[in-house]
Amino acid sequence: MQKLPYEILAYIRNHFQEGYLSDVKSLKDKNGQTSFKIEVTQNEVVHQLEFNGLGKLTKNHSKPRYEEDYYEGSFYGEKDR
Repeated sequence: MQKLPYEILAYIRNHFQEGYLSDVKSLKDKNGQTSFKIEVTQNEVVHQLEFNGLGKLTKNHSKPRYEEDYYEGSFYGEKDR
């Protein structure tokens, strides 16, 4: 795996001091340009970050670590209302 640019490491340290890296991927496109996809989990939120080869943030998407479970209907042994 390729080493992460300093700018990416600095961004993660500054914004996610109590988080942990869930996933790190280094990708190359057909033109040979490198990009990085990183998942950081902090406070039950997963942050999906994308950086270009120079370490500049290009995308930031966040979602709850555990999605709400929705259930319509009754549970076993529970009477219909």
